Amino acid sequence: MADSEEQNFPRGILKKKATENVSVALKDTKVKLKEKHQDDLFKSTAVRGKKRRIKDDKKSDDGGKKKRKKTDSSIKVGLVKTVPTLSYKNLREGMLLLGAVKEIHEYELIISLPHGLTGYVAITDISDVYNRLLQRFTDGDNEDLVKEDLPSLMDYFNIGQYVSCAVKELNTAVKGVRRTQLTLLSRVVNQTYTPSVLKYGQVLSGVVKSQEDHGYMIDLGITGVQAFLNHRYAKVYIDMKNNGQSLLVGQPVECCIKEVMSNGRSVTLTINPNKITKTVANKKKYPYLHMVVPGTRVKATVTEVHEDLLKVDFLEYSGFINHFHLPHFSTKCSHYKKGQEVTACILYNNASTKTVGLSLQTSLCEKLEKSSLHHNLRIGKICKKAVIKKIDGNHGILLQLKIVQSSEVYVLHTQVSDKTIEGSLKEHFTVGSKVMCRIIGYNYLDGLVLASMKSSVISQKFLTYSDIKVGMKIEAKIKAFYKSGLNVEVSDRIQGFIPRLHIDDVPLTNPLKKYKEGDKLLCR
Repeated sequence: MADSEEQNFPRGILKKKATENVSVALKDTKVKLKEKHQDDLFKSTAVRGKKRRIKDDKKSDDGGKKKRKKTDSSIKVGLVKTVPTLSYKNLREGMLLLGAVKEIHEYELIISLPHGLTGYVAITDISDVYNRLLQRFTDGDNEDLVKEDLPSLMDYFNIGQYVSCAVKELNTAVKGVRRTQLTLLSRVVNQTYTPSVLKYGQVLSGVVKSQEDHGYMIDLGITGVQAFLNHRYAKVYIDMKNNGQSLLVGQPVECCIKEVMSNGRSVTLTINPNKITKTVANKKKYPYLHMVVPGTRVKATVTEVHEDLLKVDFLEYSGFINHFHLPHFSTKCSHYKKGQEVTACILYNNASTKTVGLSLQTSLCEKLEKSSLHHNLRIGKICKKAVIKKIDGNHGILLQLKIVQSSEVYVLHTQVSDKTIEGSLKEHFTVGSKVMCRIIGYNYLDGLVLASMKSSVISQKFLTYSDIKVGMKIEAKIKAFYKSGLNVEVSDRIQGFIPRLHIDDVPLTNPLKKYKEGDKLLCR
């Protein structure tokens, strides 16, 4: 995740609200939803990859034949070295990616994406089934749902959990910070599927639609398809991943098709993790490239070996494995030979450019969630003598830490310096030199501990909430006024709240008369 490019929220996971507070939280949800540019966020509006039209060039001076422009994302098979590392610049709306849940908040998820990127999933982009539950609350028809206790995002997801998602919107500005909005809606992720192409063994994203006597009805987001999950095919998942609790209505699940009936209009499913991790794609199951969703396991053959990537063939298609996603950082591309067969996992699929990224990491191929990356490397820790181990062009720098044996951290190019760096990073840094860095986060998909070499980050007094102790005097800036108190900012990563009774020694009937937005306060 590029931490400089995201708006940080209180770190950690919000606890489940008590039943009596649910209605209050949903009123806040309704306000937030109305602020969005859509007239109705609950309409069935699928995110579709925008077709990029290639306009003809103007006629040339010597005769006037029209030429087609080459898009910057076009990739020729023979020019493997031109394949870029995935970045915000080459993301496209509608592009499918594999992600891992990094943080869970009341109204959104923060998702770790491949190659250190970060995305955000709004509460209204979890599932259509969950949206209908929210709709009933925002319409005021919440009497029955309060008794059932509306599930929170914490009930649906775990830190490190893998999810298949699609890019919904690029460069969304939230308080001046660039964000990439994602969606988990099954009708978007599975939008290229129709009943006629469904086959035994295909792995798809689904959502629990309802609980029945013998199992669950699952919404695959495919028009005209009814999907059923028998209790016996859900038991292993419930025991392994769901703490022994029954599946909740609206809960996203990864499904594998067990049986196809009535020309695809009816299917039975399993969510057994052991079954899904052993499933390997073949050409019969996935006849078209756009059907290959992130998280799918494939058998691949190495066709080209380069310094920082491998080119592989799979299912009669071609893909690329960046050095980020070799089994370990110490593994080099040169360890592989042309013609070698490997088992890989699809990381992303950009159907518009026919670019597919894959991973050889065992944790991804076997769906082993990374709930923690390194217990000794807490966020905020300063490392004074980190050694530069590798420089990845303009993407970032890999550092070896001396404080913890065999621990490596990665510094994205946006976190290398407070100043703009011109040219390649290799022109400014050398392998083997020592630098100071600070741990700023984790990417649960890549398995990276992320660090910053920026002086402004290293010198920052409060980087996380754990840096602040009860009773400590701190300075905070007023960000907003509410009836119940003041919202304040301690740093660009930390926010706080001052209850109305604690604003002043004497209760103020109108705090706006004494304070204004931007004022700095000394707080305890």
